[in-house]
Amino acid sequence: MTGKLRTKWLRLYECAARIGALDPWEIFGEADKFLYRWKAKEKDLFFSFIAESAGRFGIACYDGEANYARARRRLTARNDKQEPTFVLQDAYICLWGNREDLSRPTYELIKELGLSFRGKGAWLYFQRYETGYEPVLPGERDLDLMIEAFGNLYMMVRAVREDLLDPQFDRGFTLTRWYDPKARLYYTHPFRTPEPKAPEKVVKFRPDPRFDDLLKTPVRSSVWELDWSYMPTLTRDDDRYVFPRIVLCVDQDSGLVLFHEMLAPADDAVNAVADDLCAAMTELGRPASIALCDDGLKAIVEDLCLKAGVKLTVKKRLPALNAARDELLKML
Repeated sequence: MTGKLRTKWLRLYECAARIGALDPWEIFGEADKFLYRWKAKEKDLFFSFIAESAGRFGIACYDGEANYARARRRLTARNDKQEPTFVLQDAYICLWGNREDLSRPTYELIKELGLSFRGKGAWLYFQRYETGYEPVLPGERDLDLMIEAFGNLYMMVRAVREDLLDPQFDRGFTLTRWYDPKARLYYTHPFRTPEPKAPEKVVKFRPDPRFDDLLKTPVRSSVWELDWSYMPTLTRDDDRYVFPRIVLCVDQDSGLVLFHEMLAPADDAVNAVADDLCAAMTELGRPASIALCDDGLKAIVEDLCLKAGVKLTVKKRLPALNAARDELLKML
């Protein structure tokens, strides 16, 4: 480790430790929104003081509104799919955990930095989360972002702790910090801001010559249930460990699995789902309806179903598919 990199790591540990010393979890909940507008990098950095979702104290930093919104939506929703929910986010996270929570690279880093922790919930460590992948140590560029982010978060928390301002979280406000280059000053103030969103982009399906064969198939009276979910187990994919995502399509009446495919995070999920669905309809005939419950999946297949003349319905639960998935998970 170079001296420059060591200095960055120690600065980051110092920033997080100073925030932790203010015991923010005593007064803030996971839903309380913090925002730092980093104009120099044209970034909006959101923060959440996590506790119950991680089973330990921590701080999550999200680069951008969409990453924050996706994480909060997933962490607060019912986990009917038995997914490894907490790791399915794009974030920079520090946690106060136990010795057994640390990966070998993290433990070796702490030793190399000359840091010492004792007791349960005292081991401070940092991870870079990327949806579908095993969390890893942050890289040097990640450290630059986290030092800037956590340094400004500390100032926000301190302002509240010292009774300098009321964040007004109970009124739905977002505590926001920014730098004014004209005044050469940082400002921190609560604002009523729109709820962060991460809209799913609707995919426009482009038929190829094979689609003509699909349109010639009869429309059956059957209903198919379609869903995807991340498996709760790690597998090796090239040089990284991943949580693969399985795509399942099940006949609602019989419970028969019509097709399934396992996708790695780097796979082209859009084309894989569209190809699988087209192939199944060409071989088995078009169903009268396809039921699903996932917004992301709906965005992928909505235009395809429209062009194929298949009704698309959104439901809260998919009983036949859930039963098939439960059986699959039992075999893991």
